Amino acid sequence: MPFSALLKGFMVGFGLIVAIGPQNAFVISQGVRRSHLFLTAIVCVLIDAVLFSLGVVGVGDLFVSHPQALSVFRWVGVVFLVGYGCYALRLAFKPQILASDDIDLSKRTVKQTLLLLLGFGFLNPHAYLDTLVLAGSVAVEQLGMARYVFGLGLILASAVWFFALAYGASSLSHLFKKPMAWRVLNTLTCLAMWLVAASLLAN
Repeated sequence: MPFSALLKGFMVGFGLIVAIGPQNAFVISQGVRRSHLFLTAIVCVLIDAVLFSLGVVGVGDLFVSHPQALSVFRWVGVVFLVGYGCYALRLAFKPQILASDDIDLSKRTVKQTLLLLLGFGFLNPHAYLDTLVLAGSVAVEQLGMARYVFGLGLILASAVWFFALAYGASSLSHLFKKPMAWRVLNTLTCLAMWLVAASLLAN
């Protein structure tokens, strides 16, 4: 029973996390820059751990019964995602950054990285729907300790994914010594941000 719950949590968590979205796009961007890889991965995991834990204990019911709370998060998230999308688009057409052969020059500071990670983790309403509502609805079906083992599986999936994504992307950094590669990456990042923002508005 414990292993079954752990495996189920891992599979559900993986299914919710791997979809390409703003957070994953940012982690890939950090990876190819080789910028604060451990910090990026561990903060993403800790954010998921907090949200998944809240979902497991049933906090998601509050969002279901108070949809106006999600509405507030939706508008804040739209502003944040559109703003970062504009920033990524500006980088795509900024020659002094794109022309650099030294990837280290494009690194963000620890403070900038941390603030952006917190924004992607807590200002995206989709994160609350995935962790508190969707994962939480599966968690409540687990009996006794199996619910918490299921939660552990969710967090384990997050850890495996984000560390693999950050360090895996860093292995591709040699491809980003050409301006066009940075242009494509930042343009795709911009589109990812704007598409999620548009989906929030549509919903």
